[in-house]
Order: sequence, then structure tokens, then C-alpha cells
Amino acid sequence: MYPGSSTIWPLSSEEHRALQASNKITIGQSMAAWGVRIAHRALNCVPGWFAYFLADLCSLFLVAGSWLREKRVGRGVHRNLRIVYREELTKSFARRLRLSWARHMLRLLVDFARMPKITQENLEEYVDISDLKHLQAQLTPGEGLLCITGHIGVAELTGHVAALSGMPVTGVFRDSKNQAIADLLNETRASGGQELLTKWGSVWPMKKALDRGEVVGLAADEYTKHKPVFVPFLGTLGSTTSMPAMLQLATGLPMAIVSVHRVGRLRYKFHLWDLFSHELSTNRDADVTAILARMNKALSAAILAYPEQWFWGGRRFRINPPGMVIGADGLPPACEPSMSSTAREKAPQVQAS
Repeated sequence: MYPGSSTIWPLSSEEHRALQASNKITIGQSMAAWGVRIAHRALNCVPGWFAYFLADLCSLFLVAGSWLREKRVGRGVHRNLRIVYREELTKSFARRLRLSWARHMLRLLVDFARMPKITQENLEEYVDISDLKHLQAQLTPGEGLLCITGHIGVAELTGHVAALSGMPVTGVFRDSKNQAIADLLNETRASGGQELLTKWGSVWPMKKALDRGEVVGLAADEYTKHKPVFVPFLGTLGSTTSMPAMLQLATGLPMAIVSVHRVGRLRYKFHLWDLFSHELSTNRDADVTAILARMNKALSAAILAYPEQWFWGGRRFRINPPGMVIGADGLPPACEPSMSSTAREKAPQVQAS
């Protein structure tokens, strides 16, 4: 138990499953979990091409659902596209990207369900890990590493792949509110050998894991309401959690910005977008801002390289800096130039067929 907190976290996958099993599960949760488990098993049994085909069929419903939701609440995929691409956004590009995004989101279910099929023996048959080998070559043996990713590409594979390559990985995840489903999800996540931490109350165990020389991975592309730091993200000031910067300052360890993207049917590539240490100054706030700005720059590069493989439906730009004046177009003002027209005209495609 974290000092001063009632939050409990598992220090191993076995402890995590024991914790989930100890929670009371309602009949409704149990039925939902059985449904998810059946779908999980089915996606493992059918051929990969057919599983992707089913996902593509369902993606049309996601396109329609996301559009209807935006009409109702006034935010979502299209608003985020307008914030990122600004005047570069065209109707044809927006339509192509929304469809490609929907296909990607549904194919993530296939990727996750079949993740345990990727083992240490066949890792390089499924994943291009040249960047991961480059990362490992630059690390000091026995030294910890803070790995930052986001809801980019096939995010669940990032820790799985690193653990299969022999790195001692501790991943931070948000549990499902349905504890029965959370147990299934974490069983799949732990199949590659990574240890699991729940998101809430995880700062101290993350620090201890880094001190032990482990690799700690967490997603940092979401907005936060708790003491946000506003730094550029995809060209607009975004509310950013200070946790990664505080961990780097507390440990003095390097930070790597990484992701795993789908590049074909059940084929992936591990990307290293940046690897850096930070030299302390006398101004802690300036240090935090500098670290987060560099982190967000690398995450933005990852998103723009595979624009269809980011969670465009999220609320990344929900919170604005105090005093910010919203433009006449209803969007927060840009703090950096938008994506170039040359890159914009390249149609995003999910490369899985």
C-alpha cells in the first residue's frame, strides 16, 4: 500500500490476479466478462485475415457512432482534426482519416486478443525490433529507463515486446471498472512477462522499480486536471501531466519515447522516437517544462507519422491554459505551425491488408 494512500497495487501479475479475484463481481459484470472472453477466444481461433475483415465491417458502425456523438456533444474526432491540421484540413482528408482511424481502433481488438501468440521464439517474425536493439545498445547495464508512449499505434504491444526481448518491464495501466474484465485484460498483458501496476497510487512503486534498474512504461498523451503543465502538443498548448518529468528529475535516468505501430496484417514495428537525459538547472519548473516539451514533441512526431493510429476520439484538448482566448473558429489558438500541406495530402492508410 502506498504510504498515505488507500490505493493497493499488484507488484506482480500473480498478485494482480489475486487482487482482482478478491473483489466482489456482480452477475452483470460476470456476464459481460464472459462475453468479452468469448470474443477474445474467437478472435484467437479464426485466421488473422478474417479477424481483421470482421473488424473492418464493424468499423463502419464506429464511424457513424463517432459522427453522431460529435453532433450531440460538440467534440470528438473532427474537432481534434481541426485543432491539429487547422487550415490544412480538407473534407476528403478528414473522411479518409476518420475511416482509417475507425478501422485501426477495431483492429486493435484483434491485435490485443492475439498478443499472447507473439512469444520470445517468434518475436522477430511479427515485430521489427531494430529500434529496440538500438535502444538497448545505448543503455547502461543495470540502469533503469523511463519509457513513455501514448494511445498510439498498438500501445499494448509496447511493454509486451520489450519484455519478450529480455528487458525487466513494469507497465502502468488503468484498470477496467468491471473487475472481471480487468482480470482478463491483465492476464493478456502479463503474457509476455511484464509486471503490472494500476495507474492510481503508482508513483512510489514506479520510483522503486526505476531504482531497481527496471524499465517503467506509461502512457502520457492524455489531458490532466491535476496540476497540469501546458506545453505544445501537436501544435497546440495541451494540458500535460508532470509525472514523467518528476520521475526523471527524481531518478536522473534517461527517458525514451517509444511506440509500436501496425505495418501489415499482424506485423508491427517498434519505434524509438527520442532518448534523452536532462541536465538539472536551478529552476525546477523550467526543468519540468523543458522535459515535457521534448516528450510531447516526440509523441507528436509519432502521431503524425501514423495519423490513423492515434486515439482521435479522446479529449486531449479539453482543458485550456488560464486566460486563453478561444478563436472565432471555436478552437484554441495554435502555438506552432500546423502540419505541412505536403504531409497532409498523403492519404492515411491502415497497412494491414
